[in-house]
Amino acid sequence: MSLMDALHDWWDSRDLKKIRQRRREKALEYMKKLDKDVDQDMIEDIKEDSENQVIPLFKKMTLKGDFFVSKIKRNYKWGLFLIAVLLFLIFLLFFVLIKSSLFAVKNLEYEFGESAFISSEVLNKSLESVKGKNIFSVSSQQIRDVLSEHFVTLADVEIEKYYPSSLKIIIKEYKPAIIIRQGSSIESEEFLINKAGFVMSSRPYSGPNPEFLTIISTDAEMKGTLGDRILMPEMVDFIYRAATQFEDKVGIKLVSIWYLAREKELHLWTSKNFKVMMTFNRSVDAQLEDMMIALQNANLDKRPFSYIDLRVENKIFVKPR
Repeated sequence: MSLMDALHDWWDSRDLKKIRQRRREKALEYMKKLDKDVDQDMIEDIKEDSENQVIPLFKKMTLKGDFFVSKIKRNYKWGLFLIAVLLFLIFLLFFVLIKSSLFAVKNLEYEFGESAFISSEVLNKSLESVKGKNIFSVSSQQIRDVLSEHFVTLADVEIEKYYPSSLKIIIKEYKPAIIIRQGSSIESEEFLINKAGFVMSSRPYSGPNPEFLTIISTDAEMKGTLGDRILMPEMVDFIYRAATQFEDKVGIKLVSIWYLAREKELHLWTSKNFKVMMTFNRSVDAQLEDMMIALQNANLDKRPFSYIDLRVENKIFVKPR
């Protein structure tokens, strides 16, 4: 039974007692008017008779609907009262949560995933506007929008809220992928490119695991400053996967990699003194499978050759020396 049902039952029983009491009082007044001696036994009889008469009267009121209507009215008033109280409490809670300085952001903590370029000091300056905002209104998207204006290496942002006033910001950066060298000389201008194709910095690079970066040379005129996109992400992924998977699957080391921008080709020079010609129009896996077939049929140990051309689907061209 709910609280409202219990209150209604109590109120109904309270009304029934009043009805009985009024019946008894009227009966006694009636007897006094008749100048009859009212002894205790007669009073008890009147009480019993009045109580017996209450039940048909109660049933009569119920059949007419008066009692039922009055009960609905009482329920309706209680419902309105409870709704008003609930709305007031919700408004009060909303006001406390939004307007109270208790939930204003005061502390910012950072967590980095293999970060190479973004530092806590720079982040504090960039996110100065976040401090003082209500912690319930701050979202990951808002933080991402603010930081993406300052950091081209930013890949994603997540936040963890520690109530009432602390934020933990998890920074994820695009990892460095390749180094593009303008020409073949080691003194040529170089750019460090992340997986999204943006220029992250110029050499020398001293970030995490620089020895695993792929160095490619190009004859294209590439001019880029920090934040410029000079390659599309799918091209960076193709170059990176071609360089790393070639040695693993083919078993031959690479000496140098050339990127031909105009032809949209990648030329891989191997330690066996031959060149592998690949195109960006076919997947890396498909071209490496053709490469394995070519090596099986070319008899590399017996007959040296100049290059293997993998650019055309379902055709492998091998040029002997």
